[in-house]
Amino acid sequence: MADPKQPPGTDELEISLFGPGYGECIAVHTGKGEWLIVDSCIDRKGEPAVINYLNSLGADPKTAVKWIVATHWHDDHVRGLSKIVDLCLNAQFACSIALREKEFLRLTSVMSSGAMMAASSGVDEFSRLFGILQSRSPRHRHVWAIESRPLWTLPHFEVHSLSPSDQNVSRALAHIGRLFPNTAAPKNRIPVLTPNHASVALWLRLGNHRVLLGADLEETAAAGRGWTAVLACNTRPQGKALVFKVPHHGSVTAEMPAIWTELLVPNPLAVLTPFIKGDVQLPTDEDVRRIRSRTTAAFITAPAKPPPTLKRPSMVSKTISQTVKRIQPVLVSPGQIRLRADVANAETDSWRVELFNGAVSLN
Repeated sequence: MADPKQPPGTDELEISLFGPGYGECIAVHTGKGEWLIVDSCIDRKGEPAVINYLNSLGADPKTAVKWIVATHWHDDHVRGLSKIVDLCLNAQFACSIALREKEFLRLTSVMSSGAMMAASSGVDEFSRLFGILQSRSPRHRHVWAIESRPLWTLPHFEVHSLSPSDQNVSRALAHIGRLFPNTAAPKNRIPVLTPNHASVALWLRLGNHRVLLGADLEETAAAGRGWTAVLACNTRPQGKALVFKVPHHGSVTAEMPAIWTELLVPNPLAVLTPFIKGDVQLPTDEDVRRIRSRTTAAFITAPAKPPPTLKRPSMVSKTISQTVKRIQPVLVSPGQIRLRADVANAETDSWRVELFNGAVSLN
């Protein structure tokens, strides 16, 4: 049985996906004890799962984490990220270039002034995060992600952003601009915007390996937007990835068949997290069937559907419906899919798949 506390070797690569908890997070060991963190997932105690994991491996986040990426500003991907940035003192930070613009910066300023409700789809998290970064030296501040941009390049490790495209940035800013209430309007919770125009898909080169992290980038079949823009870009990194973080929890809104043929090797390792909130459950049964038709090596951090509801006495059910409306199981800790491989071996079957805390095969 795999030991979840066994650290990777010096020349061993690792891709760990955590979720669902609240959010999803990816930890990447690039070799030599150095780590990249993408987004955030917190447990029911409000602690970032990735920090707990690194501590369990004996890795000090203050020195071991070199890079942090926020793929977009939705709360289910960034809650707790300011705590991660605060702890990882030596990490450089990257996020979508859309979040550099005056529209989003003004929104974070409004949040920090208390003019809008604190529960804000991640805007308040970015307000805290930007405040932390401003207190540090310039080399630890922002790297802005946009289509086909190298974020960090080392001899053994490269990170490229594949999105957002110029058109997606423009659409994201137009949406953000409509979030400001007028002076007479109530100061409501900031809604999550769909489709997700500003999300940052990442392309990683780790030694001889290629990895595609799809974030929540969606597809609208419109030129210059979403995955269509990624595929059409002739300056993106070349090659095909053998590890794929399936975008948007496997939803059909992020599906594009050409991703599987143009950006990935046949039968890649595909990993994803589920999303369950109210009546929304992703991936759906149809999503699962579609992903299974693409690869036989798909894994999810928790079952796509929650366990069936226990049969309760009618009086108990009535009380629930009149008070909390619905009771769902609470995960003690997020599930984890851990992929490890030798830095020099680029074959698909060289990757070991280890599943912890309820993670399962999708097949």
